[in-house]
Amino acid sequence: MDYSVIGSLADHDYSEAILDEAGRMQAYINVLKGAALVGRNAYQLNSEEVGNLMELVDEGHYDRPSGWASNLLCAVYKVCRPPATGAVELPKANRRRERERPANTAAEASFGAYPNPARTWVAFAYDRKDGEVNGSIVIRDLAGRTITTLMMNGQRGQQIRDPREVAPGTIGAVHERKRSAAHRAHHLTTMRALLWMLVALCAASIQSSTAYGQWNFQLDTTFRTIITSSTVNSLAVMPSGHLLLSGRMNFQGAPGERALAKVDMNGVRDPSFPFGYGGGKLTPWADRYYVDNGLVRRFLPSGLLDPSFMSQIYSPYVGSNVTLGDYHVFPDGRLLISGSYMLSDSVRGFVGQYRLVWFSNQGYLDTTRIHRRANGVIWDFAELPDGKFLCSCTCTQYEGQPVDRLFRIHADGALDTTFHSGVNWGNIFAYHGLPDGRVYVGGRYKRAVAPNDTLYLARFMPDGSLDPTFNHANNLGLKGF
Repeated sequence: MDYSVIGSLADHDYSEAILDEAGRMQAYINVLKGAALVGRNAYQLNSEEVGNLMELVDEGHYDRPSGWASNLLCAVYKVCRPPATGAVELPKANRRRERERPANTAAEASFGAYPNPARTWVAFAYDRKDGEVNGSIVIRDLAGRTITTLMMNGQRGQQIRDPREVAPGTIGAVHERKRSAAHRAHHLTTMRALLWMLVALCAASIQSSTAYGQWNFQLDTTFRTIITSSTVNSLAVMPSGHLLLSGRMNFQGAPGERALAKVDMNGVRDPSFPFGYGGGKLTPWADRYYVDNGLVRRFLPSGLLDPSFMSQIYSPYVGSNVTLGDYHVFPDGRLLISGSYMLSDSVRGFVGQYRLVWFSNQGYLDTTRIHRRANGVIWDFAELPDGKFLCSCTCTQYEGQPVDRLFRIHADGALDTTFHSGVNWGNIFAYHGLPDGRVYVGGRYKRAVAPNDTLYLARFMPDGSLDPTFNHANNLGLKGF
């Protein structure tokens, strides 16, 4: 698809609002383009693509691209929002308004960190937008202790680091800058953005007894890929040291977009590796790998599909109209999958739409488990240290009982009624459970008891209340996890 006209708007003297809308149009087009390149249409988007459309809508805009996204989400995926003309759920007085920017005020800087959680590498990206080139990225732990300071070189760029050189847990990245001469009295001031990210434990790479005095700040120049666009969404390290990449990737000199790729320890792509299945989350299991590409598939180290595993739409009792949310792999290869599934197992009484479904390690519907219903899609969930699961959804009921958008279930899928988060709006993208039952939750969301307080990273107590010892006010300006 040619959107060169949209892309050329930045070369002309248009207002910031017009350029912002043009960028959002391009983001919408990119979602549909990415699906089309792997043979899917707008009615077959995966959970990541639906999430990208939800971000266009949840930003509070009622412009053309958000209208396109909203219409598609509501008509096909049953994720609807009130129209701009008002509704009981969203009166005009409560709609989000863009903050007025005084004349001659520079655009706000933006930054992020990815992937998040990080296991083997993390990139801190920044776009200053104010013309200044002096600044730094201060990395701190949860206690506020400075781990290291990275210098920003230029107005736009990124710093790539190895997270295995710090203890697993949660770290914060504060971007700081020196103000212009007119503001030198303020000396060094902190931008209104504090980014928190999770450093995940990778047992194959980190030993609990290992201690590091400092990070190695040098970029490994021996590693180079020739990826020209667009995204690497997930990666896995193979026993050989090779990397499996899943996403939407264009390689220099290779025609077409690839959803799956294999590169060696220097970043050189293996041209013989199949690339037809992939795009989403990769999960190693035994000597094989699960991957999300709208369905959960399993492939061999060679890249070929595992013939001993069938995808969900080919499993008896499962309909072909599937919406994948998230998946979890148990040690024996069984799967717990969220989303939307039409079941027809009349023998065991599972008939109709289910949102949380178990499958065997061969891909069959697990007839020994109780599949669970909800009145909305469970998009993401994560296993906690005690075997329970934390779930985020667009639902208000689970198994016939009222739930918040963030709720907890037992290992068998039954609702844990001792956890009440109060979250009633937003999107949740990252979880990190602690052994004492507390949990970090990252995203962009609100609670019913504080409708004007947007949270980006919070620590919840075992009962779902906010941890009073955690500084939740340090989330200003974070655009999402």
